[in-house]
Amino acid sequence: MDRLLNIDTSGWNEWTDSSRHSLEYHRNEPTEYPVLDLLLHRYSLNSDDHIVDIGCGKGRALFYLAKQTGCLATGVEYNEHVYDHLYNNLKSFGQEHQEVANIHIVQQAAETFRFKPDQSVVYFFNPFSIKIFKEVIEHLIQSINQYPREVDIIMYYPHPEYINYLREETPFLWLDTVNINRDFDERERIEIFRMIPIE
Repeated sequence: MDRLLNIDTSGWNEWTDSSRHSLEYHRNEPTEYPVLDLLLHRYSLNSDDHIVDIGCGKGRALFYLAKQTGCLATGVEYNEHVYDHLYNNLKSFGQEHQEVANIHIVQQAAETFRFKPDQSVVYFFNPFSIKIFKEVIEHLIQSINQYPREVDIIMYYPHPEYINYLREETPFLWLDTVNINRDFDERERIEIFRMIPIE
């Protein structure tokens, strides 16, 4: 139990079938709290922002960032079992924290999610294949073109394919790298990209 937030986000969850989901979607794994603290130390997230956690799992990053910054937060989780756990965490969080009013969760495949005009930050913790990642980013770019606004993408433990795609095939520009200082794994970092629409 995460006592500060009154939620339970421990453990990993694998897809248990042999369907397309288990091939395209990665296991659920929570972002460690020190990583989230490091992100907030380097990146300015505030109550004017609306963050979307795509593949939010049980919601650790979602609840923590909303609690610490007062931002609006939307969690998108596809796995039915994990979503049930997320829903129970939302209820538990709401018993202790008024910031629950800022949090919205949906059970939905990431590639079918459509971004709202006020959503300004998108968070990924290596949730799925590059194929689905591209579909999500295409929908995000469509939303930015329709409702012009500055949008940031934050990726923890990013797959190199994610980075290459953003750099080479999208209007997003690299903004910052936050190293976690763990020598044994070069992917143990946060990468931040930004798209500023042309007026």
